[in-house]
Parts: sequence; structure tokens; C-alpha cells
Amino acid sequence: MGGQYLGQYPGFTMISVPGFSARLGFQKVDEVTAGKNRVHLDLEAGSSREQEVARFVAAGATRVEDHTDDPSFGWTILRDPYGIVFCVSDPHED
Repeated sequence: MGGQYLGQYPGFTMISVPGFSARLGFQKVDEVTAGKNRVHLDLEAGSSREQEVARFVAAGATRVEDHTDDPSFGWTILRDPYGIVFCVSDPHED
């Protein structure tokens, strides 16, 4: 069973995956940035960013940085045990 297309947002394409509470966001970048992953995974929390982040931390991820300057949208940067960096954002309000 494949994912469901949720829409195009400024700079992102969002999909949902059956059985997974977070949504996936794909962002095109103009060039590769030194020191970054070739693929950067952006996950949208299903209901609570803090709950999703806590689940990832409990599974072995490290919280790197929180971006909460905009009260309407925030995200957390995490690093998995292998050093791969990914983000979890607040849920998108439909």
C-alpha cells in the first residue's frame, strides 16, 4: 500500500504513509550543502511534535535543536544513532 499525496506547500510536497502517524515532507534544494545528508527527512507530527520527538529520543535519537521562533509553526532537529539528521515539525492545521 502506497502513500497518499496531501498537497504542495511552499517548498514542500507532503504525503502520508499508512500505519505511520507522522507525515513525510519532501523539499527540493538547489545545491548540496557540505556536511549534510544527501537526503534530509522532514516528518510532520501526527498530533503532537513533543510526543513524536519523545518517541524518537526513546528509540535512540538525540535532540539537536528546537525552532520555535514562529508561534504558529515549529520543528525539532534530531540526529539518529548513525549521525543522520532529520526534523519533526508541528502538525499542519488543515
